[in-house]
Amino acid sequence: MSKRIIEIELLHTGQPRPYADAYYEAYITCRDSGTLMHDAQFYYNLQEPDVRMLTKMWVHDFSDAPSHAFSPYLTLCTPIGPTQEMQDIADVKWQPAHATRWHVKVVVPYTG
Repeated sequence: MSKRIIEIELLHTGQPRPYADAYYEAYITCRDSGTLMHDAQFYYNLQEPDVRMLTKMWVHDFSDAPSHAFSPYLTLCTPIGPTQEMQDIADVKWQPAHATRWHVKVVVPYTG
């Protein structure tokens, strides 16, 4: 049996202090397990539209085209290279060179 596992590591959620914009920040990765012999794992390369959808579902909803100044908006959606942990977990022989972890951040303006 094979599994595709989406990992969302929340770094920050909410307001950092009173009267400030709230922000929601996370790392998003995806890995496959069980598709290779000996249950070897490898990381899957997510595309930006998929990352945006996962961010809306699991980090915080935001508007692609904000209709007013107080709409939540995406400020960061950047692929970052594979981490050492990703390289250690994955079967090196099957690890694609372009497999990435994504860093996302959604800002919700303070409406006080």
